[in-house]
Amino acid sequence: MARGILISIFLVTTFFANYNPLILCNYHHLLVSIAGINKSILFQ
Repeated sequence: MARGILISIFLVTTFFANYNPLILCNYHHLLVSIAGINKSILFQ
């Protein structure tokens, strides 16, 4: 079940990568920002 969800996410991400690199770029930047914020909260 979980594997199917992961494959779906991967396919959607690949679709956006092919058709709109800008969205993918912003999405990646957002993930990095969230990770950075979480890290700074954890290590305060």
